[in-house]
Amino acid sequence: MSVFIKLTEYRSWVGFWSDSDGSVYLEVPNEWVEYYEHVEEAGDQLQIYRKYPKKRLKGNFSKLSKALAVDLESRGFFDGTCVAN
Repeated sequence: MSVFIKLTEYRSWVGFWSDSDGSVYLEVPNEWVEYYEHVEEAGDQLQIYRKYPKKRLKGNFSKLSKALAVDLESRGFFDGTCVAN
C-alpha cells in the first residue's frame, strides 16, 4: 500500500493561539484522505495526534530518516519511508 503525506509545519508565532506544531494529511490513492490536526515536534521526530474527541497518539514521522509509522484507523497500521515527489 502507498500512502502520500502532506505535512504542514506551523511557524513559531502560531503558538500564541495553538499548542500544535503542525498538521498532517494522509492519502491512500483512490481511496480516502485522513487529517491529523495536531503535531508535536520532539527533536527530529514529529508525533502525530488525533485531538478530538480526546488527544490520542496516532503515529510519528522522522524528519531525519523520513520514516512514517501511523495508525490509519480504517485501514490498519502503515510503516514505511517517504520519498519526495
